[in-house]
Amino acid sequence: MAQSKMIRLLLPSSAHRAFLRHPLLIDAETLGTRKLVDVYLDTPDLALRRHAIELRTRKEGRRRLQTVKRTTFDLCQQRARHRWERPYDDSFDFSHIGDRQVRRWHGVNASGARPFEAKLSRTSWRYAPARRTYVSSRCTKQSHSPVTGTVRAARRFAPPFPGR
Repeated sequence: MAQSKMIRLLLPSSAHRAFLRHPLLIDAETLGTRKLVDVYLDTPDLALRRHAIELRTRKEGRRRLQTVKRTTFDLCQQRARHRWERPYDDSFDFSHIGDRQVRRWHGVNASGARPFEAKLSRTSWRYAPARRTYVSSRCTKQSHSPVTGTVRAARRFAPPFPGR
């Protein structure tokens, strides 16, 4: 059975060039760069956040997706992220989600809250050191501040992780 593990790194802008010179990326196949616009939404009283649910729409070229994420913890406090995606057509649909705690939000009106928008550029690579083994790498950034991205909310702009 195949296994997949994800490691996320937050790098300062000053490390971007060194990241691109890493031997794994030099030997990897470049899969291209895509422009993304993510909009995170919630109810005006932030009810989704209180229930550890994230609601996002993503525009990637002409493709639009609705993504719902939920964070849960088991008895040993191990964190798990559950994620469901489907095409987005200007209305939220949770009916395909198997988790009842999330599905009950079907028909949620997230239009009353101020959206949290991130405009990003993502480059992807694939490195295959052996048969049936590969490493996928992605670097997400904005054009004038590598690796971090931009957040826009209430007519203000900022990096998504201030102070880091």
